[in-house]
Amino acid sequence: MDPDLLGNLLDQHAAALELYARQWCDVPEDVVQDAFLKLAALRVLPENPAAWLFRVVRNGAIDAGQAARRRKRYETAAATWSPPWFEADPDERPGAVDPEQAASELQALPIDKREIISINGQINPAVPIKPGEIQFWRLAHIGAALWRCLTRGR
Repeated sequence: MDPDLLGNLLDQHAAALELYARQWCDVPEDVVQDAFLKLAALRVLPENPAAWLFRVVRNGAIDAGQAARRRKRYETAAATWSPPWFEADPDERPGAVDPEQAASELQALPIDKREIISINGQINPAVPIKPGEIQFWRLAHIGAALWRCLTRGR
């Protein structure tokens, strides 16, 4: 396709195509850009490029709107479901921990040690720790101390 013709079509129709696509989706700029890319990739120019662009933009905007609604529905459903953090009954499994006891023991730890440990015993990514700043033995020591507190009296 001739670059001058593509530039002229872009100058003449881009704003109108964007407004046209906005009624079906929230990303009309992307839809219009995709339509122009598809036009540029054609080997044979359509008989009426403006009409072709409007049709491609309409179809793309409808698809983009449906995809956004579907994605929002799936993300909302995924956000409402979350697995339980702890077992409901500590006696169900051997070695299971009572959630209230775990929370109180974590609160009893000093703040610098509490921030390093996350719920699953890994290094908390929210705490800014540079590589090599914390030794593995320190993390293991803190985890072992917490485990001793939680299993005391069994």
